[in-house]
Amino acid sequence: MICGCCGKPFAAIGQDYLRCATAKNGRCRNTASLRRSRLEAAVLEALGQRLMEPSLVAEFIVEFTAEGNRLAAEVSAGNEAQRRELQAVE
Repeated sequence: MICGCCGKPFAAIGQDYLRCATAKNGRCRNTASLRRSRLEAAVLEALGQRLMEPSLVAEFIVEFTAEGNRLAAEVSAGNEAQRRELQAVE
């Protein structure tokens, strides 16, 4: 979390709250605090809604599959090189 007034990071205030770290020293006028559990719930809800859009899921699947195929090809090429090296040694 970044303070909208001074641009400095938020810090934990006790166990359950976040607040601008510089406000504590009187160098920022933003003295509002935010309950950590509410922030976490809002972030998780936003991630759940936005990351599960069908178009984004489809794009992820395409990229994930392409990367898996690329890694499998690297392994296969490495195996083939080792087979040729073994044959040469034998």
